[in-house]
Amino acid sequence: MKLYRILSAAVIICLFTVMSATATDLSAESAVLIDAASGRVLLEKNAYERRGMASTTKIMTAIVALERGNLSDTVTVDKRAEGIEGSSLYLKAGDKISLKNLLYGMLLRSGNDGAAAVALHISPSIEEFAELMTQKAKDLGLKDTAFKNPHGLYEEGHYTTAYDLAQIARYGFTLDGFADMVGSTSYKIDDNIETKLVTNNNKLLRFYEGAEGVKTGYTPETGRTLVGSATRNGMRVITVTLFDRDDWNDHMAMFDYAFDNYELKNLAAKGQGFGCVRVYGGNSC
Repeated sequence: MKLYRILSAAVIICLFTVMSATATDLSAESAVLIDAASGRVLLEKNAYERRGMASTTKIMTAIVALERGNLSDTVTVDKRAEGIEGSSLYLKAGDKISLKNLLYGMLLRSGNDGAAAVALHISPSIEEFAELMTQKAKDLGLKDTAFKNPHGLYEEGHYTTAYDLAQIARYGFTLDGFADMVGSTSYKIDDNIETKLVTNNNKLLRFYEGAEGVKTGYTPETGRTLVGSATRNGMRVITVTLFDRDDWNDHMAMFDYAFDNYELKNLAAKGQGFGCVRVYGGNSC
């Protein structure tokens, strides 16, 4: 175990030696790159500053729904979910749709009405569902995130940080069904609603080998927001940018940085049980 601690310390030193050199090249006002297995920050730029998150909010909406509902639930669309502004599934009050299909529509098409329908299926009101979202962030140990709604339309007091949002996405990947949803390029809805096919506008899924999602977002107040993920050679990384003018390129640059400089290495002989850690440059520095 002593050997493991010494090598881990060496990894941390190397990470911080190279971290700041490329962060300033990012266009985002806030950004972070983390290792999904450990949660360790590999690169950051103003990652702990509170900012709006737009539709990346829906990551937490999905998490709460997956934990408190069942994908086979039939959701009857509440009239309070009909006609919400912005991206839409064009739901009508009284429509019946499975929770699974609703989550796919919410995450891929970014349907704000879908997010509201999810919230009102789980909770009596939007406000009470938002409280569940905020409490979940607190349960994850995140102190700089608060939610006012399930869709991400701008409201005072609705904020996160790049770091917190990355940790929320990291947790999402531990839940059954989450990775399939955020990583799908399209999905056919077989329920009797107007929208039958939803496509994912996350270009990372088409532009970058190994990309797995996660969620796009935009409002005039928050600018462009994006949560990304990619896996190569068994290593998953998660990226977040907030208020970014060049988010696709920023995320691909962070992916490249991670996969060019880190890889899985087993620090113990077979059978010793120390497991694997991420090692800069493929060695112990």
